[in-house]
Amino acid sequence: MTADLYRKGLALYERHRDIVSYLFWGVMTTLVNYVAYFVCRLCFGIDYIASNVAAWAVAVAFGFVVNKIYVFRSLDWSAKVAFRECWQFVAARLFSGVLETAMLKVFVDWLGMNDAIVKIFSNIVVVIVNYVLSKLVIFRKKQVLLEKLEQASASCAKQAAALPAAEEPVLAQGAIAGRKRRRRRADGASPQQGASAAKAQGKAKPKGRAKGGAKGRRTRRKGRR
Repeated sequence: MTADLYRKGLALYERHRDIVSYLFWGVMTTLVNYVAYFVCRLCFGIDYIASNVAAWAVAVAFGFVVNKIYVFRSLDWSAKVAFRECWQFVAARLFSGVLETAMLKVFVDWLGMNDAIVKIFSNIVVVIVNYVLSKLVIFRKKQVLLEKLEQASASCAKQAAALPAAEEPVLAQGAIAGRKRRRRRADGASPQQGASAAKAQGKAKPKGRAKGGAKGRRTRRKGRR
């Protein structure tokens, strides 16, 4: 039961890995923002506006790194690609920040809605906008390339898994072919040996006949005498 739940949970995570990772690292980025803000305020005594700007910058830098590596897995760190992704990431965060401020201005100041409710709703909108921009614009090309690499590696793994099963009949066929070649060589060597022996016998027979003929002639000569 526990193993089944674990497998189902793992399959669900793999299916929605980008969203889960994005939400997790989004929470971590928020914590980094708060920590950086209070460090600037309490440890260095910096003005709250300057502390908020510094905390935002630190959080954006942290968010860029974790989104690039762990969420969307863009592995190209060349200067050209990293610079393009960085400025697009910062621009997207600036756009979402302006969007959030505009929503607060419209719904709170102009429409008179509760600021806490509008703040929660605007944060949800900002999270969705940032995720869409990161996935479809900033890290899109590298994500597609990574998916292709993963598919290629999976295909290679399947071929490697099927290789031992396919090698056995090939090896058996090779052994059979080797035995046949050795038999052909053995069969081909014996006629040659037989032919050489026949030639030797043929050369020896005329000598025997010549000797026998000489003896017969001497016997006939003696009889005549």
